[in-house]
Amino acid sequence: MSRYRTLSYRFVIAALAAIAAAVGMPASAGDATYGTVAAVKSANTVIFKHDSGSYDVRVAGVVAPARKADADKARRLIADMAVGQRAQFRLDGRNAQGVMVGKIYLDDSSGKVRDLGLEMVRAGLATPAREYRGYKYDQMNAAMTEARSKKAGVWSAAPQR
Repeated sequence: MSRYRTLSYRFVIAALAAIAAAVGMPASAGDATYGTVAAVKSANTVIFKHDSGSYDVRVAGVVAPARKADADKARRLIADMAVGQRAQFRLDGRNAQGVMVGKIYLDDSSGKVRDLGLEMVRAGLATPAREYRGYKYDQMNAAMTEARSKKAGVWSAAPQR
């Protein structure tokens, strides 16, 4: 690849990152912004509203339930817990379809910050994605074990393995 073509690609990428930063959208993994969870799109995707717009965000670290009844419960849990709440969105990256993937941290009225993905696993309405099982000092595994022992959500009909 020619030096000029490489420079033009770098310029385009830098310009896109600057535009994303200017409108308040996280530009690269690890970037964070505050806003509100506006709506639930699916059992693991929310619409995150920020001053400059709204974005579809897939909750990082969780696998949504396959059974429709459990997926509906997961959507209701997210709606009850998160919609209308102030939250922080921390970008992990984008998936193959281009959807933003990141962690959603909810501001609790008691001052406690809750990780939406971890709360979903704790309720038994999601399982940790393989690459997140050790996430946060093994909290995902502990939450999954807790949900399993209570036979909550996806574990209510699943055989113990």
